[in-house]
Amino acid sequence: MLTFFGYRLNFSRLEKFFRKMPLSEEEKWELWSLVDGIVLNRALCLVLESVPDDEHDEFVQRLRDISFDESILDYFGVERDSLELSLESELRSLEDEILEVLNH
Repeated sequence: MLTFFGYRLNFSRLEKFFRKMPLSEEEKWELWSLVDGIVLNRALCLVLESVPDDEHDEFVQRLRDISFDESILDYFGVERDSLELSLESELRSLEDEILEVLNH
């Protein structure tokens, strides 16, 4: 299970799909690394949509400096409940997209 800013991300259908694939552990790890990168990019885009445009540069710099400390969300006034709902919806959709690509 992946986490992002303390939010647990559930990709159970993707996990089940990967378990059924005849891949080595190294190949599965590589797939999960790709998924992790895609998730991170999609989630950061959602967070940046919650941060005022003129503060994006500062947000990214602070994120580099303090990594994934949840206090950065409070600092920039990000509404956590709204963000969590957006993340759930977007990442559920992302899991569907990834499964669709893998099934073709």
